[in-house]
Amino acid sequence: IVGASTPPTQGMLCALVKKKLSKKYGKPVKVVFSLQDVFPDSLVLTGLTKKGSFIWKIGRALEDYTYKNVDEIIVISEEIKENILAKGVPESKITVIRNWIDINVVRPISDQHNQLRTELKLTDGVFYVVYAGNIGKAQGIDMIVDAANQMKHEPTVKFLLFGNGAEEAVIKKKIIDLELDNIVLYPLQPADKVSEVYSLGDACIVACKKGSGKNAFPSKTVSIMATATPVIAAFDEDSELCNVLKQYHVGISCEPENVESLVNAINYLRVHKKESQIMGCNGRDLVEKQFSKELCTSKYVDVLKAYDI
Repeated sequence: IVGASTPPTQGMLCALVKKKLSKKYGKPVKVVFSLQDVFPDSLVLTGLTKKGSFIWKIGRALEDYTYKNVDEIIVISEEIKENILAKGVPESKITVIRNWIDINVVRPISDQHNQLRTELKLTDGVFYVVYAGNIGKAQGIDMIVDAANQMKHEPTVKFLLFGNGAEEAVIKKKIIDLELDNIVLYPLQPADKVSEVYSLGDACIVACKKGSGKNAFPSKTVSIMATATPVIAAFDEDSELCNVLKQYHVGISCEPENVESLVNAINYLRVHKKESQIMGCNGRDLVEKQFSKELCTSKYVDVLKAYDI
C-alpha cells in the first residue's frame, strides 16, 4: 500500500487496511507512507490551533498510530526527518526524497523569448521582484507591500505578485490605500507558465510568517531555482530553506516580517548583479543535481522495489 499525508487520516486508513489485508492473505502487507506535511505541527505553526488543544491531541494520536504501523516513511526534507525522529520514529524507517521537478519543463527563459514579459509590457532596466503563490495569512504578503512602499521612490525596482487566496482582497486594498504604482497584483498563472513567471524576476520571494517556516521547504523554491533566478527567503533563520540558500549560495535570506531586512536583501541583489547571476546559476545546477524528476523518482522506485512492489 502506498499512501500520503493528505488528508491527515490517510495514514491511519492505510495502517488499518494493512492489518485487514495481512489477515485476509495470511502474509504481511507493507505500507510505504509519503509524508509531505507534518500534522498537527503545521496547524500550530500557522496559528490555526495550539499545542495541547483538542485538535492537536487528535492529530498527535493520528501521527503516532500512523508512524508505528507503516513500514517506510518517505519525507521531503531533513527538517521533517528530524521532526519525526524526535517523536520516536526509528531512523531505519525513514528515507529522505525531495519533491522533484521536470528540469526540461521548468527552465530559464530569456527576456526576449518570455511571452508573459511581452504581455505585461515589462521594460528593460528595471529590477523586478516576483512573488507567486498563495496569498494567505501564513505567507506574510503584507510585508512585501510594505517593502514596495519603502521603495516607492526607487524607479528601477518593481514588484510583481501573482496569486490568490484568503488575504487577496486585503492586499489589494492595502496597495490602493498606499497609492503604490510600483507593485501590481496579477491572477495566479497556469502551471504551464511557471517558467515564464519566475524568469520575469531578477529575484523571487519565498515568504512566511515568523515561526511557521521551521519544517517547511516550499516547492516553489525549486521552481525558482530551476529558472536560474536567485531566491529571497523571508524565512526563519534555522529553517532548512535558509540553510540550503547559504550552503549552495543560491539566494539570500532575511528575517520574516521584517520589512527593512527584505528591502536590504532586494537592494543587495540589485547592486551586486554579478553575484546575483552566480546565485541563479548555482540554483539551476543544484536542481539538476538534487531535484530532477529522473533522480527523485528513481529513489522512489528503489524504495518500492525493496518491498517487492
